[in-house]
Amino acid sequence: MVANDVGRFPTSQLFFMLVVVCSAAAVGLVIAKEKWIAFAAVAVLLLVIRWPVEVSLGTLALLLPFDSVRLFGGPGEGTAVTYFVAAFTAAVLLLTGFLQKRFVRPPIAALWWTLFVAWGAASYFWAVDPASVADRLLTAGSLLVLFLIAVSIRITETELHRVAVLCIIGGCAAAIIAARQYGGGLVGVHEQIGFRETLTMGGDETNPGQFASTLLLPLSLGISYLLSWRNWFYRIAMAAAVGVLSLSLLLTMARSSLVALLVVVLVFLIRMRANIRLIVSIGLLASLVFLMPALFFERLSTAVASGGAGRLEIWTVGLASLKQFGLFGGGLDNFPYVYDLYASYAPKYEGMHRGSHNIYLCFAVELGIIGLCLMLAAIWSHFRPLQDFRANRSRPPAQLIGIEAGCWAMLTAAFFIDVVWRKAFWFDWILLATAIATLQSARWRRRKV
Repeated sequence: MVANDVGRFPTSQLFFMLVVVCSAAAVGLVIAKEKWIAFAAVAVLLLVIRWPVEVSLGTLALLLPFDSVRLFGGPGEGTAVTYFVAAFTAAVLLLTGFLQKRFVRPPIAALWWTLFVAWGAASYFWAVDPASVADRLLTAGSLLVLFLIAVSIRITETELHRVAVLCIIGGCAAAIIAARQYGGGLVGVHEQIGFRETLTMGGDETNPGQFASTLLLPLSLGISYLLSWRNWFYRIAMAAAVGVLSLSLLLTMARSSLVALLVVVLVFLIRMRANIRLIVSIGLLASLVFLMPALFFERLSTAVASGGAGRLEIWTVGLASLKQFGLFGGGLDNFPYVYDLYASYAPKYEGMHRGSHNIYLCFAVELGIIGLCLMLAAIWSHFRPLQDFRANRSRPPAQLIGIEAGCWAMLTAAFFIDVVWRKAFWFDWILLATAIATLQSARWRRRKV
């Protein structure tokens, strides 16, 4: 089977004809009986057969900003829709790997992430609250399984491009909905959120900082396509997408994502050098600041005085707890319980049972220096192949730069919000690993030809 046929269903012509005939008969039957749910299921099946990666991984990319949407329950209850989409993605990719013989050796990062989660599981035996470890392991294990399957599947350049475009579309859709809600007065109802843009679906309200973090990768990918596409129609469309995403991100008024946005710009400046298109793009992004309401500037001016909305007090308590928990940690997902033990160390009382708002301090406290090093090793192993890639090229592809910038932005935002056990965090690393493997494989094929 040639490389261009990787995205097709690798079966004999006879079997393919049988699939078409049976599918046509099924479609006709369900339409005749007006079984529309069955019709939708057959339609999805046909799409999966034809485009397995785009339908599975692309749908996940499309819906990541809607992680707060829940099914089978009221506000604050039920299961996130992305949970079912992630399970669907893992199942389709696994089946595709077997049927199309697409399995490849996973990157070394897969080993580090596995060790990281395994160390978290082991912390059950010395955790302050073992029940919290058990509860978190279900999420951690499912995210790890999704990651291991996704990075072990060979993906073509076309499929990677389509998944990236779907990621941008999903981000734009969420940004437009959130902006319309903000313009209509539907903003955060909690005092700590205030009049800031956020995404509200089915009565569930996404934390503005968390929502902004899901827009970082779509935004950086949009910038990469804006700088690389030559067709003016596509450029205008992508410029509009970048504008929508940037405006929505700024309206969340999440200071963490504002710093992350600066990191995105910095990565592009370093990787692509200064050129007229990049300078114009940065200028347009900067001009959006003049559209911000007064609260945006007020939050910036009070960032230090408020201690980052109480984060400095929380971090002081976390650092104090390292004297006891710095080696092995207090247990996965146990930062709030450790915080309660050392809450008196806070210069200003910020309540009890607080989250870390910093993944690096969080895992230093929860899993000790061993767990923190495992996480940092996993992250570094993702970026390490980029050095070899850049050594053989004058400039990396813009798409790869966009993915890398999105990952650096997520790591920057992670200094201020807890993101590790969210699907958007793991999707960044899935996309970076698959992009590197795909582009390296394509370069090898071109050399061989």
